[in-house]
Amino acid sequence: MTAPTMTGLKWHKMIDKYEWEPVGAGMFAGNLEIVYRSTQTGFVKINGVLFTNAPCPGTDYQLVGIGDFNADGKNDIVWSSLSLGLIKFWLMNGLAISSTASIAGVSSPYKIVGISEFNADGKPDIIWRNLSNGANVYWYMDGTTNTGYASIDTLADVTYEISGVGDFNGNGKSDILWRNNVSGINVVWYMDGVTFVNYANLPTESDLNWTIRAVGNFSGGGLTDILWYNIVTKAIRWWHMNNATIDSVTYV
Repeated sequence: MTAPTMTGLKWHKMIDKYEWEPVGAGMFAGNLEIVYRSTQTGFVKINGVLFTNAPCPGTDYQLVGIGDFNADGKNDIVWSSLSLGLIKFWLMNGLAISSTASIAGVSSPYKIVGISEFNADGKPDIIWRNLSNGANVYWYMDGTTNTGYASIDTLADVTYEISGVGDFNGNGKSDILWRNNVSGINVVWYMDGVTFVNYANLPTESDLNWTIRAVGNFSGGGLTDILWYNIVTKAIRWWHMNNATIDSVTYV
């Protein structure tokens, strides 16, 4: 399995990591890019391109996922505001915002925790987690329109967070990655649509300063990789996964 190839690698090395932190990753303009956000202004950078214009969300908005929502073959960026209960879509043309869209979401304690496709219609959908009671809900989407929902098994222990969604076992179906924010345990739920099938333990990362910032097939090998960020040292690394086993580790 090969490591991700990023354009602007020199820029990634030079960025002020005490101001800019990774909030996601995905393919933009044909290349794997890390999405950075300023902890001071809320502005966004992708491969050195700075987004400060009108559709740029305020600091209350958090990046919650990346996916192609308008079916143009290009990844878009999804933001969510817990306080406003709103979802904002940046519909992207490579490294430029072509248009934006906003829809009503769900207010706290529900939080968007993943973007993926569970119903095999080729369209990205949205996963919500209730941070109070551990309920999990799946929104079926048609572009930026919510068309229905389904419940996913509840995990009442709210020390477990959904850190991302991806195909870990290579069967073409999205699975759910959990991280325990107390013990550092990492677990993948293997899914068949919205139905839980089985689980596997990933290696534990007991250093809670390491936080998961993106999950996806970034190496091009058909399996899911994990992007980690250390909130103290500002280090960034990829776990290149082979199912629930680490195949290799790359530091940015």
